[in-house]
Amino acid sequence: MKRVSKSEHRVRSAFKRLNRLHWLQNEGCELSFDLSALTKKLQKEAPEWKPEYAQNAAESLEARSGWIRTETDWSSLASLPLSKILDHAARRRGADFRDLTEYDPFAGLCDDAPLRALGALTLELKGGNFSSNHWETYLSRYSRKNDNYRLKLLVGGRITQVPIEDFKNILLTASSWFKVVGSELREKNPKMFQAVWDKFIDTITQHENSSGSSLVRQEIKEIDWTGEAINSPSGNLAELHMTDPAKENLEAGKGYPKAWLSKVDQLLKLPNDAHRYAMVIFAFNFSWFHCIDPTWTEQTLLKVIEDDEDIDDKDAIWAGFMWGARRLNADLYIKLKPHLLKMANERVSERRRHVEVLAGVLLSGWGSKDEKKRRFVTDEELRNVLLNSGEDFRSHILWHLERWSKDKQNDWDKEIFEFLQNVWPKHKKVRTSKTSARLCEIALHQTDNFPAVSQQVAQLVSKIGNEHAYIPEIRKTGRHEDEGSHNLVSKYPEDYLNLLYAILSDQPHQWPYRTNDVLKKIEKSDPKLLNDPRLIELKARLNEL
Repeated sequence: MKRVSKSEHRVRSAFKRLNRLHWLQNEGCELSFDLSALTKKLQKEAPEWKPEYAQNAAESLEARSGWIRTETDWSSLASLPLSKILDHAARRRGADFRDLTEYDPFAGLCDDAPLRALGALTLELKGGNFSSNHWETYLSRYSRKNDNYRLKLLVGGRITQVPIEDFKNILLTASSWFKVVGSELREKNPKMFQAVWDKFIDTITQHENSSGSSLVRQEIKEIDWTGEAINSPSGNLAELHMTDPAKENLEAGKGYPKAWLSKVDQLLKLPNDAHRYAMVIFAFNFSWFHCIDPTWTEQTLLKVIEDDEDIDDKDAIWAGFMWGARRLNADLYIKLKPHLLKMANERVSERRRHVEVLAGVLLSGWGSKDEKKRRFVTDEELRNVLLNSGEDFRSHILWHLERWSKDKQNDWDKEIFEFLQNVWPKHKKVRTSKTSARLCEIALHQTDNFPAVSQQVAQLVSKIGNEHAYIPEIRKTGRHEDEGSHNLVSKYPEDYLNLLYAILSDQPHQWPYRTNDVLKKIEKSDPKLLNDPRLIELKARLNEL
């Protein structure tokens, strides 16, 4: 604990005595001494003390918690002339933590009388002043979504009049407003839309340091390009541009309208991170861009990946691609495949947020075939990735495999055996407890080809030890009586036993919950197995508990 000096102690003591004595007097207590004289004496020790401090002398010192509500009553502004509104609102704005209330009358005015609020902002602007806090309050209110078109048009006009030096201070809030109302302005008044658009482009170009994301970047962590992009001015502009009807109903390979593409180029030419945020949004639509104009996409987006000149640009494009990764057309998949394989083989994915998506993209490539029935990702290519990547990546591959095989609208349940036989590595380094448990779970979901899949899985797993194995299907099988997929034990008791024998640890307390119930069902389903050495050994382990 920090030691308090004698002088600090005298100041604190004087403050507390003054607060308590004046509070007592304010509450009606008659004091037997001259408080005025004592106050003058104590104020020499605590010259910063003021009488109003005594009001809180009797309040509890315990910590308080709760939601701070916002009081937006603007009645105090109702009768004021426009020239007085902003100054009065600024004085009234603030928080009273004693009653957990924040007072913001201008916010209420923006909601209930937006034209009057805008009038006050306009008058201030004409006088050569600019209150960024009040502009941000106005533009950020949810009620702006419900403004009529004429008011939106009026706000757009006022924005074009704000000096760039001032506009840079509200860039993010204004771009969020523009993303919401821009579609209507573009449709009904293209000239005004273009003027506001140019205002943003000019401001970001001239003041790149003001065009950052609201998401705070942490130096010790990898950059979250997606999160930053959707919370940035240029990201908002890119999202707005992707809603332009001019891009609808375009024919594959025919390219984009020049006017539409010019705005894309504008955003991609913005300085530093501003253009990277736009890259994220456009790379989210990578497949669509390539479908409409393969040449432009390869020269603009794909070239950044291939050249490897600017790592941040490359990371931004991958972030957008992984964020919006969908089924890719064959031509684009072939061009991206070397980069996807390189990313997985070098385990770069483990330093990024893309493990799950990358695993799905590569597995879907293995499951897809060209016109000559050749897989886009070969058995060997995917097997090498599984060997070189980490356990997290392998786990995601199996997660996708299990999830897709449950969907009866595709043929993935028919691909599982071939995947396990030809792709999944036989190397001992992949036979971890976690992976073995997931492989077992996949086998137990195969109601149609359980014997073949379970036999294959039994050759790929190791005994699950050193940690408790969580295999829900075993627990369900032990609990239910011949319901749905849980009747595998009655249909294929020996295959089920063979799978259990392959994964069960020498320590029965590490076995999945209800395994002993499953063993009883195996006995019941096929009494001949009572003489099977595998079942005898498993029961012997149980007896050692």
